[in-house]
Amino acid sequence: MILSEKIQLIELNKYFSFTDEEINAVWKVFEAILGDDELREYAKRAVHGIFTERKVFEDVAGDIPERVCKFSNNMFWTAVYLSGLKFTEALYDSKGIDRKILSDSVKDMVLWLRFHKSTRGVIGQSEPQWLWWSFTGRLFRLGRLEFAPERFWGNAEAYRSKKTGEVLWVCAGGVKYRKDGYADGLLDIFDEKVNTTENGVYLDLVRAQRVKNERIDDEPTYLFLDEYDRALGFGDNVLEVHIPQGEKMDFNECLKSFDAAKKFFPKYFGYEFKAFVCWSWLLDPVWKTLLEKNTNIRRFCEPFTVEPRGYSGDGGDVRFFVFGNRDTDLSSAEAKTSLQKKNNKRILKRS
Repeated sequence: MILSEKIQLIELNKYFSFTDEEINAVWKVFEAILGDDELREYAKRAVHGIFTERKVFEDVAGDIPERVCKFSNNMFWTAVYLSGLKFTEALYDSKGIDRKILSDSVKDMVLWLRFHKSTRGVIGQSEPQWLWWSFTGRLFRLGRLEFAPERFWGNAEAYRSKKTGEVLWVCAGGVKYRKDGYADGLLDIFDEKVNTTENGVYLDLVRAQRVKNERIDDEPTYLFLDEYDRALGFGDNVLEVHIPQGEKMDFNECLKSFDAAKKFFPKYFGYEFKAFVCWSWLLDPVWKTLLEKNTNIRRFCEPFTVEPRGYSGDGGDVRFFVFGNRDTDLSSAEAKTSLQKKNNKRILKRS
């Protein structure tokens, strides 16, 4: 069912802390939906699809006309998620998870509303597909960071020496790489002639190519399985790490979040995992050459190993999170903030 009275929205505000302006803007969307038979029917269908049939966002949105999905700057989805919040509450209660964590997790909605207002000038919902993760109990905010259980699907595997504890990273098979050792396509640079990695597991050894600082060794490495354990491999349980905006990225607070996640997922979901993984643009190693050692971004990046991947240095996430719009042309965009200026230096340094 769709929320039918403003008092219901005000009651749910205990989770969000919407401003009066935001409450009024959201309620106007509900009034429009409730007053239009077509919008109301699609909203009910969306709530049922996401929360009862447990469909992924893309499948639900794919059955709804684009003009409805984009109604009122995507605020159609704000109404859908708020109307389904009782299902989120039930999920948390069934696991015994504190409602404070529920509030912290679904409050992403507020961050995206305000991001849309700050970058577009009007209240809207910038990332409705992202909210699916928190409202369906697949992503949890624990302090400064957010975490989502996932299977590892990267381009590298890790092996740990039984004798020394040293961890070696080797590349997956079939990865194309340039003569400089980087994955082909990194920063939109492609070689006419590329090599392709090989990775083979035999009776007592692994034959693969090592990865060091994003670069792939030409020569194969042989790891004997009586000397190495596989520390992380394809299909292993991991936790994806996400960095919500809106707050200072205090490294000590991030450490507290990692510690909380180590306890939270085994306790409430029986979920044991082998590693934290993060696909953020912030992990570009070039940041180390542009930022001071004691900066929060650099300290956050230090523990991570960057795998070989042919990503673009001016990709959509960079445009979106640094400049506020995925369509930003970085060649002509004015760099006003210190992060925007440093990002432009980062791209130049990698080109």
